[in-house]
Amino acid sequence: MHHLLRHGEPFAPRHEDSLCLFHHIPKCAGSSFNALLRRSHAERFIHLDQPADYERLARLGSGPWFLSGHIVWGCHAAVPGNRRTAYVTFLRDPHRTFLSLHHYLWKSGRMQKDLEQYLLTEHQPNHMVR
Repeated sequence: MHHLLRHGEPFAPRHEDSLCLFHHIPKCAGSSFNALLRRSHAERFIHLDQPADYERLARLGSGPWFLSGHIVWGCHAAVPGNRRTAYVTFLRDPHRTFLSLHHYLWKSGRMQKDLEQYLLTEHQPNHMVR
């Protein structure tokens, strides 16, 4: 992936009317992959962030589309037509993900607890298995 980002090579769909849904799991390379998709397919890329974004799915035109966000399985059913659909995600060692999340929150000022306090008091859902 770094090679694709560094050289800006396009991420090409395999079929003309395909749908690629990227399930972004927090702290698992999602921002980098989103940047790649946005840069190489800006006119066919939709980031699903707000409920109104999902309403756009019913109006997608033909051709390949790239959808991204903290999506759930089955959202492809909201897109009209019988499209070849692929879900894509990146997984990461859960311990490293947890440490990365704490570090990110700590640096951004959104976390006041040190790592030990965080481990003992915070419940963090495992987004890789839900």
